[in-house]
Amino acid sequence: MKKILVITVLFSFGTIWANSAALPTVKKLVGFIRFKKNEQALALIDTKTFSKNLLKSNWEKLSAEEQNDFEDAMKNYIKNKSFPQALQYFDKIDINYGTPKAKASSTELPGSILYKGSDKITFSWVFAESDGKLKVTDFIDARGKLATEHFGSTKIIPAYEKKGIKELIDLIKKESK
Repeated sequence: MKKILVITVLFSFGTIWANSAALPTVKKLVGFIRFKKNEQALALIDTKTFSKNLLKSNWEKLSAEEQNDFEDAMKNYIKNKSFPQALQYFDKIDINYGTPKAKASSTELPGSILYKGSDKITFSWVFAESDGKLKVTDFIDARGKLATEHFGSTKIIPAYEKKGIKELIDLIKKESK
């Protein structure tokens, strides 16, 4: 009984820590994107988990070198394409944050912005602990779809299956420019 109580208390503290750390992490991420501090913003994203989730079961088929090359290509894509796109929404626009929601192994932080005065865009950040820090592992769009699920199944996996990992990495690099 004591073990169950200790595990419950530890899990509760972990959940409280994750919930309280989610908002400051997102605010840092948004600030870094606003001020074009891409390396610092990228450090708040768990790119390995993000990359793995994009490729799903295909990830395990890759060599360690291919996994690293794919992750590096995704880092460049995020810095060169995703951050500038996010900047157009985050620049000079206040973000409204919801209450963090603890899930089994992650925390979700809902957000919304009013874009161009009346277009409300809703989304959520998904966090998990990585290397002792809370990092973004995915994003949820207004339809409730994970970015890795959507882009993985519609773009990444079909390209991987058709062309292989080397050509997929080259394609991501080309799209990153």
